[in-house]
Amino acid sequence: MLASPAASALAHGATGTWLDELVELGLPLIIFVILYFWSNRKKKATAADSEDPAKAADGEDRAKAASEAR
Repeated sequence: MLASPAASALAHGATGTWLDELVELGLPLIIFVILYFWSNRKKKATAADSEDPAKAADGEDRAKAASEAR
């Protein structure tokens, strides 16, 4: 047996349509999930990093020098 719309609205506090609920709850949830994965993505390794370890070390030395200068 299906519940009446009034009982559903009282139980969940929602009076809008399914589209309204999708926009209010589903869309922000999807956006937050996308932003979470976007912020945690890894940088791609470049060909220069894999071919010449000295370049990678040079970059690390510059980063260390920049942090020490602060």
